[in-house]
Amino acid sequence: MLLTRIVEISSGERFSDFMDKRIFQPLGMTATHVDDDSTRVVRHRATGYAPRTPALLEQARQVGLQVQEEPGYARLIRNSPHFGGSGVFSTVEDLARWDANWYAHRLVGPAFTELMHSRLKFQHPKDNDAFGLVFGDHGGRQALWYEGGDLDASSYMVRLPAQQLTVICLSNMVTGNAGGQAKRVLGVLEVAGRL
Repeated sequence: MLLTRIVEISSGERFSDFMDKRIFQPLGMTATHVDDDSTRVVRHRATGYAPRTPALLEQARQVGLQVQEEPGYARLIRNSPHFGGSGVFSTVEDLARWDANWYAHRLVGPAFTELMHSRLKFQHPKDNDAFGLVFGDHGGRQALWYEGGDLDASSYMVRLPAQQLTVICLSNMVTGNAGGQAKRVLGVLEVAGRL
């Protein structure tokens, strides 16, 4: 959120406009936007759902929402536009365009990719974060991943740079376990000899 505000102040424009002009349009990401207006009608938007568990009912009550105690799922609506750490709505196709930039360097050039991959050391032992991307390992191969989630979604994107392979999983349920699903896809590729 702080970095988002810094971008707005330094650019003199809304974060959503900045992202659209400088990131989404140049990369052809036509189905991606920053959700800074939760009343906006977005064509083909997936609505978030969650199981009607006692925990969900209690959390809803705490924020003043009335959720009926019945079996099934509850539709969850984002009613507080927040972005920076979350709030970018996209599609698998557009995220594939975003991913392709890390190899083609269309956006700003190789210096941008190098900056986004830089890892800084802070006052804790963790040193594998790079501007929201996490460096890790999958089956002995270097992996960069990002995991996101909110009350209405679960997302995971993992890139194996040496193999130029990326797996993207998106779910409109917080219980969708996108990270687990992406890792299962990688496992299938490994068993099939594609890695």
